[in-house]
Amino acid sequence: MLNRIGISGPPGSGKTTVAKLLSERTGMKLYSMGMLFREIAKEKGLSLNELSSIAEEDRGIDELIDKRQIEILKSTDVIMDSRLSCWLMERNSMPGSELKVWITAPFEVRAERIAKREAKSAEEVKDLLRHRENSEAVRYKTYYGIDIRDASIYDIIINNSWLSAEECCDILISVIKVE
Repeated sequence: MLNRIGISGPPGSGKTTVAKLLSERTGMKLYSMGMLFREIAKEKGLSLNELSSIAEEDRGIDELIDKRQIEILKSTDVIMDSRLSCWLMERNSMPGSELKVWITAPFEVRAERIAKREAKSAEEVKDLLRHRENSEAVRYKTYYGIDIRDASIYDIIINNSWLSAEECCDILISVIKVE
């Protein structure tokens, strides 16, 4: 059995939903760094985009989140839902068995999902999403030398634009059983 699973992907890709289902089905503990980032934004009275913009200038925000992720990833039987979890696993030589997963969907599909979830217009979400993705790409390249679009480290890539979260989870369960 795997000791840790990293699930990454762009906003609105469905990674958190799949991670929750996988956690329920495997009994592995789920940690979501997106939720931590949202909590920090809320504590500071900021939107996600505002906090992302601040994080471009204040590396301390990413360092806080990264430190927490690395500590969590040192444990076993964990699923980490985060944009950088797989990169952190790759760079920090985590002991034990691991699976690095990238879940994605086309921009339009992701924007529609977020609009529905946040009760906003699709056009408004598209603008916010472009800003957020650009902000993150700049931060990850500047702070870590990571091109977030580089999929070379992932063990499995799932485009879930036409799959349900349950079907994505089924795919991952079948991979885990084969391991």
